[in-house]
Amino acid sequence: MVEHIGSGIRRIRNLCREYGVAEPLIEVSEHWFSVTFPRSGVTIENGQPDQIPHVTPHDEAHEAYDDLTDIEKMILDRCRVGPQSAAELRLAAGYSSRSGNFKRSQEKLLAAGFIEMTFPERPRSKNQCYRLTERGFDLLKTMTESK
Repeated sequence: MVEHIGSGIRRIRNLCREYGVAEPLIEVSEHWFSVTFPRSGVTIENGQPDQIPHVTPHDEAHEAYDDLTDIEKMILDRCRVGPQSAAELRLAAGYSSRSGNFKRSQEKLLAAGFIEMTFPERPRSKNQCYRLTERGFDLLKTMTESK
């Protein structure tokens, strides 16, 4: 469903003004277009940022970990010991049956790349398990070191 055909760029510009942020830089070529949203505190000249805020992987890990719910943290911790079935993860998180809250947590961790399916080509397999990715291990390692 389309709300307003041909109104996208105008709507983007209006929303930027409404929220008090700089309007995007829109570049059009023969086959595509690109939209660049400047970040506050960073000026762009000649297509290159003048300054880039210093963010370390440790800072990103803290932010990522702080954004996780207790259920998501329990799922990650349980996957630390090896692949776990959905039922095992539910029990570790304190659920006896699959709830919407658990499903959202599991999907968020999958989308963020912290866990992965053992059989991604068969997501509904009865043998499906979930395991930590390298990114998930890195997150837990960083959080353990900072305690």
